[in-house]
Amino acid sequence: MEGKSRRGGEWCAWATSGSRSFWESWAVSEMVNQTTLFMFRFSPLLLICLFSCCAQAVELPSVFTDNMVLQRGQEVKVWGTSGSDKVKVQFGKQSVVTEVEDGKWQVELKAMRANKKGQDLVVQDREEAVRITNVLVGDVYFCAGQSNMEMPVTHSKDCEALVKKSANEQIRICSSIQGLSPAPLDDFPKGLNGWRVASPEALATTGVLKKRGFSGTAYSFAYHLNKKTGVPVGVIVSAWGGVSIHAFSDQKAISQYASPVRGTGKHAPSALYNALVHPVTRFNIAGWVWYQGENDVKVSDYAERQKLLVQSWRDAWGDAYKPFYMVQICPFRYKGVEIEGFWKQQLAVPEQLDGVYIARTEDIGNLKDIHPHNKLEVGKRLADLVQ
Repeated sequence: MEGKSRRGGEWCAWATSGSRSFWESWAVSEMVNQTTLFMFRFSPLLLICLFSCCAQAVELPSVFTDNMVLQRGQEVKVWGTSGSDKVKVQFGKQSVVTEVEDGKWQVELKAMRANKKGQDLVVQDREEAVRITNVLVGDVYFCAGQSNMEMPVTHSKDCEALVKKSANEQIRICSSIQGLSPAPLDDFPKGLNGWRVASPEALATTGVLKKRGFSGTAYSFAYHLNKKTGVPVGVIVSAWGGVSIHAFSDQKAISQYASPVRGTGKHAPSALYNALVHPVTRFNIAGWVWYQGENDVKVSDYAERQKLLVQSWRDAWGDAYKPFYMVQICPFRYKGVEIEGFWKQQLAVPEQLDGVYIARTEDIGNLKDIHPHNKLEVGKRLADLVQ
């Protein structure tokens, strides 16, 4: 038979009869109480040690990695989290110290000229330092849309020769891994694929899913732009096939639609904006490249929705005049739809908004293939629009 006695705030078992003697039970009880007393006496020290071991190390969002590109000609935001009270950021000849508030910090580096030589971006708090290597300064573009933006360069027949000679230290590529969110996030939910220096190997594996090829449209654009300007180019791709424009729009924009929109998964309103756009709205860029519309050819107010997306993205990045480059969807035999009517809606956007440009494609494509294999020409036409 076994009973329980509470002593010194601790429960201990003792035998009223059986194999355990009174003295054995007493010894066990005293050992428990002495251990408890020791823990109470030294608990402040133990807590301090535990806090030190578990203190949050300095961290940056996933968009800050080796081989990245920082935007030239603008103040550059660098931000993250830390369990310390202060953080120092160093890049080139610049060094900025800031205080950490509620575990978060942000600094702004002064505007810089383009720089083809890789440098280190160092972020440190009182505990440790994070070093990001081989960072260039040039032009960064955020490229988004549906399947024709997602389509890998390795699947574009007119890009085969370009891929073979793609090794170029001055072009850097990355893609956000496809993910969803019901609310705006501070970082990509499934991380970033990249940054990587352009090469045949990188182009084959730096897509919106791991081991998928990088966007043909985005790479062709970066290639032709770098060739045109001689400035390092970085491209960030967030794309998902078969989605409508409302998935990439924030709630403020959607609230101004003429009629309500619904959907689940990747079709849910703002689901892709929250997960794949909002996390980089603090990241300084030169502009946006947008290739979308195939899923919305029957939407009668597409022009208004496109204008709202442009305006909302400009608000999110804090630049009312940042250039926005669109791609006219290519010719295709859509069932029950005259594509000329949708083209008219697309062409109305740059006519009504300053700083919006469109790459015309009505003369290229494939009437039998909604995913034409001519991304080399599409990227070139986009790069030609950049002033």
